[in-house]
Amino acid sequence: SDAELRRRIAEAGADVKLWSKRVVDAARKAAANPNDPKAQEELANAQRELGKAIHKLVALTKGSADVSKALSLLDISIKDSGKEEVDALSLQIKAFLTESDKAIQFIQSTFGGTLSAQKLLESSRKLFDSAKELSKILKQLSQSVNDDSFKDQLDTCSKIINDKALQLKILATVKSSEGGDSGGQVKSAANGLATQIEGVKDSVRALALRFKVKNTQKQTMILKQIASLVRRGRTGGLNSTR
Repeated sequence: SDAELRRRIAEAGADVKLWSKRVVDAARKAAANPNDPKAQEELANAQRELGKAIHKLVALTKGSADVSKALSLLDISIKDSGKEEVDALSLQIKAFLTESDKAIQFIQSTFGGTLSAQKLLESSRKLFDSAKELSKILKQLSQSVNDDSFKDQLDTCSKIINDKALQLKILATVKSSEGGDSGGQVKSAANGLATQIEGVKDSVRALALRFKVKNTQKQTMILKQIASLVRRGRTGGLNSTR
């Protein structure tokens, strides 16, 4: 009956409204805690649940072309934010985070103890190659983003990592010729590079989160459009497919 359909639409609409609010709240929490995996998972879960609620409401409002179109746009946006994207930017972000973890682990496991002159030289060269790769990925990221401030930040980080790794390599070469890192200067330089890389990781995570939040803002705009269409529908102002 029409009364039963209206009741089911109202319930489905309430679910969309509930999960929409939770998506916005989760996005704010994730933005405030970019390094908290639990906050990121809460955002992804809220987006999935909102997608389910939208599917239900779409099925119940097929008679309204305007509402169905808006809900379909929102559903596409939810799917885009919840899936593993394959665009260049996402791949570059993943590549940097993976390589930076490897570099930091290498520094911690290699430069923590006493190294022979030969091992010092070999390790510094290997670290330099790793840093060059990180610098390259940051350059690629810079070319992929449209935000000028982020471009400048990524370019600066790329140069700093490359320069610090080169300085460490030169220092290690000198210390190796002297028989080893007796004063701990190479170890200190390596730890400094690890700290620098860790800081850049935070910036790259922030970049990834910025796109998540941007997509959530898009979803919010579509939700406002849906609310407006529903209000119009109460006064008979919606286009119908029937």
